[in-house]
Amino acid sequence: MPRYQYKAINQNQQPVSGELEADSLHSAQEQLTHEGLVEITLQMRNAGDHSPSERSDDEAADVVFSDENVEELGEAFASLTRAGLPLEAGLRMMAEEHPSPRVSRALLSLSEQLQAGKTWEEISASSSRQFPPVLSELFQLKLPPERLSIIISRYLVIQQASLRRSRKIWAGLLYSQIILAALLFATVFILAKIVPKFKEIFVGFDTELPSLSMFVMTLGDFASQYWMWLIYLLLGLTVLRVFGARSIQRLRQQFIHHIPFSGKAFRANTLSTFSHLLGELVEHQVPMDVAVKLAASGSGNLTLEDESLEIARDLNRGESLSVAATPCLTIPSNLLMAFHWASRPESFQQNLESMGEVYGRQADDGASLLPVVIEPFLLFMTLFVVGFFVMALFTPLIKLLNDLS
Repeated sequence: MPRYQYKAINQNQQPVSGELEADSLHSAQEQLTHEGLVEITLQMRNAGDHSPSERSDDEAADVVFSDENVEELGEAFASLTRAGLPLEAGLRMMAEEHPSPRVSRALLSLSEQLQAGKTWEEISASSSRQFPPVLSELFQLKLPPERLSIIISRYLVIQQASLRRSRKIWAGLLYSQIILAALLFATVFILAKIVPKFKEIFVGFDTELPSLSMFVMTLGDFASQYWMWLIYLLLGLTVLRVFGARSIQRLRQQFIHHIPFSGKAFRANTLSTFSHLLGELVEHQVPMDVAVKLAASGSGNLTLEDESLEIARDLNRGESLSVAATPCLTIPSNLLMAFHWASRPESFQQNLESMGEVYGRQADDGASLLPVVIEPFLLFMTLFVVGFFVMALFTPLIKLLNDLS
């Protein structure tokens, strides 16, 4: 059974502390409240604090989940609701392991509100101010607590799997980003500091320069004169990338999604998340127009999210899902074929799960292939930059030495 450390104030207004065993955090707090303690602070002891002989099956909640076993984390959360155990304990467990700080804070807030005795209606009324958009919209559906908790658990599992794939793709691009940043820095440094010195040599000897060398000298003059503005431009682009408006973020995402090799992996990842989320919402009988908008919002694809609003409007006019989604350029043809099963929810849900698995494997395969594909390209680019400056700067210098000899 889990053990909890507590600090509180007793009836004599004296601070007390100690440990106790309880089935859950809620149960531990109830025990201390019955003893007349107030201002209670509870903390579950780590599983490592127990000797192997003291561990039991009840300590399953102490297991620390990682990205490799997010499925077990979701199943653990879902089992809490199926067994009738306190939902706040499952929410707190999910909050401790979720990689998004905002989602983690929202889940902790939800757990604390449930523990304080708030109803689902009261939580739903304040959800738009506290929780991420998808979770807020889920609360607005006013689903029964059992169904809502299962949807939230599956949503978190799908989101964690999506974040894991996204980090894997970015990890495959990390080496290339470092090399490209180093090449950019070296190019600016050579143009601003090295090229002007060569220009002084060539001007002093009044020799005729080839067109390639003249082009580099012009770039060098521009870089030496406006290098501060180049830094400001780089900082401005960084600020826009982080704090830019939705239109800027959408353009940036479209650019990333159309980069060769990595762009396909990013797109497949968002489509996998969209398919899995839509399948879960269809399984729990969420209205189709709402389900499409929620799935698109949770996928992280801003273009798909905007297109989902058009799909929802067409669905409200009486169009079928396959017809409403046909004009959307973000949804590929093979996923559109699955939409023909929308009139049969069970088959539709199974098709969406299958498509989600397929897109997930495509994203994983693309992330694994990135280092293999990118390294030769980076080698070629590095040799090109080195050869470009060698040809532009040293060819006229060699000609000058030959003329002098």
